[in-house]
Amino acid sequence: MRITSGLAAGAMFAGLALVLTAPVSSADPLNGHYIETETYPDGHQDPPSDWYITPCGDGCADIQHLGQAHLDGNTWTLDGKGGVSCEQGGDVHDAINFHYTWDANTLDGNVQITNNVAACGNPAGYQETNKLHLAPAP
Repeated sequence: MRITSGLAAGAMFAGLALVLTAPVSSADPLNGHYIETETYPDGHQDPPSDWYITPCGDGCADIQHLGQAHLDGNTWTLDGKGGVSCEQGGDVHDAINFHYTWDANTLDGNVQITNNVAACGNPAGYQETNKLHLAPAP
């Protein structure tokens, strides 16, 4: 499944190959085009997603189609809801809540996904935590 806030953004249950990059300094604000990758608990991976990020103040980053991430200490967080595109076909609007957290230096973290409704073969209430990595786009 893919998170599709308005059927347009980041991957959900879309494990993705990790993109290796040098860590960024905590002084570097999130700004520009990033590649987001997720890896399922079973290692399953899907293609990476493009994240377009614009600063929105101190410790704030607007991630196109997903919402605003906020920096608390050395951890970015982003909460929201979205739809999913199922591998079997079909889209389900407002199917999930997501909670992203990632380290400001390494850009590694997790995304916890909770189904609000049955979608893509998973029941309402289903939860999954995927590994997350962000890297500046080449």
